Amino acid sequence: MSDMLKEQVIKEARRLFFMYGFRKVSMDEIASACKMSKKTIYQVYPSKDELIRDCVDRITEVKVSGIHRILDSSSSVSEGLKGMFEIFSSLNQDVSEAMMCDMSYFPDVWNMIEERRLTVFSRMGYIIEQGKIDGSIKSDLNVDLFLRIFMGIMQRFANPVMFAELNIRPSEFIEQMKMVIFEGILTEKAK
Repeated sequence: MSDMLKEQVIKEARRLFFMYGFRKVSMDEIASACKMSKKTIYQVYPSKDELIRDCVDRITEVKVSGIHRILDSSSSVSEGLKGMFEIFSSLNQDVSEAMMCDMSYFPDVWNMIEERRLTVFSRMGYIIEQGKIDGSIKSDLNVDLFLRIFMGIMQRFANPVMFAELNIRPSEFIEQMKMVIFEGILTEKAK
């Protein structure tokens, strides 16, 4: 099957998934949006789950690549970490609340996201170590402990179920995380 056909299917599926979530969009609706038969869609994607997996894979790949580019090109640790959090915050441009809420129904897709997160977190450890060397991160910080705390928070709270419970968008969560972890909760007056 042609790559153009696959791109057309993924483009329309992403648009519909963004508007309505994964569960509310049928393969019939995707076929209709693509102006092709459902049979043709199934030649490209044998199942809706496979289409969802490819859709999320493409989104996360772009985000992870962007984070690696930022971390490679940043002139300072704070610039690299800020850029990383900006990419996390921009996730709601590609993943809607409806999509995020539906993620809990697709655990294999969520596991793929978790694996990608781990690659970012390991890279983050290197950047923090560099910050200890250049003096922008406290020299007595236990980087391994920090990363485990950070990963634990992300795994426990940065997931579809928690976003729904807290009634919070992923971008809002990231902003709160950035503030708490890197700025603390104390005001300047309290410090």
